Amino acid sequence: MEHILILFFSFFIESMITWLYTGNLFSFQTFCPLTGSDAWYLIFSPVFVFFIAAAVSESAPFCVANILFLFIQFKLTLPLAFFHALILTAIMAMSELAPTGLIVKLFPHFPGADALGLVFYGIISKGMFFSIVYILTAF
Repeated sequence: MEHILILFFSFFIESMITWLYTGNLFSFQTFCPLTGSDAWYLIFSPVFVFFIAAAVSESAPFCVANILFLFIQFKLTLPLAFFHALILTAIMAMSELAPTGLIVKLFPHFPGADALGLVFYGIISKGMFFSIVYILTAF
């Protein structure tokens, strides 16, 4: 049960980081008449739907959810939405692979299957994801 809750909060954090990325690049007022709360439901709904498919693969549903969000919310062209979704997916994959490699090399007896180990890993990987996206959007 705790693994499902950790996975849910991981997707929740990823949707907030995606909202940060898109909110800094695109304008809500000029492209879509939705309010901030409507935009939150719009971004979190596809991520929550693809939360069910996370057992198979995490990156493909994340990319599809981002494409749908960018296409629907900001009325971007499909190639531009695909481009930005791939950028976010690549950053997410790198931010999850880098801590995995570091933890395996530096701490060979890391409790990866334990709930506390998964929380620690999630904090590191999502912190990296947030910092990279924030640096990209800030500069």
